[in-house]
Amino acid sequence: MELSSHMYGCRVVQKALEFTSHKEALELIAELNCDGIASATLDQNANHVVQKALQVTRQIADRMPQETDELFARMQYVVDAITGLGGDTSEVLLATCRHKYGCRVVQRTLEYCLPRQKAPILDRLVAAFDTLVWHEYGNYVIQHVLTYG
Repeated sequence: MELSSHMYGCRVVQKALEFTSHKEALELIAELNCDGIASATLDQNANHVVQKALQVTRQIADRMPQETDELFARMQYVVDAITGLGGDTSEVLLATCRHKYGCRVVQRTLEYCLPRQKAPILDRLVAAFDTLVWHEYGNYVIQHVLTYG
């Protein structure tokens, strides 16, 4: 996880996710599941790694559809991080949507995660439509709601 926060390290991790075997990529993705994942979604560099992890998980799931549920269960920690599981979930999600880097992770979540993972997020985003649609970064999330929701 530490390498993901560095300007060049995050690119190394992204390339490793992209070009290693499925097994190795899933091991790397599992390493992202730590206490720092919430801050990683908001980090200038680490957010790219989280986005790539979501994308690679979707690509692996598309090649191995019988394992889709298990693969995305492994990525639930990203959904939990952006929604603030355990706290005021609506406020954490809205803050993430309004964040310069966090909004990108929310967008990838809407693109790649399973419908049951997206449903609670979509419910909260629709409820906050009036706020987010006019926000500098939140509007990009709303555009993704319209496209992938």
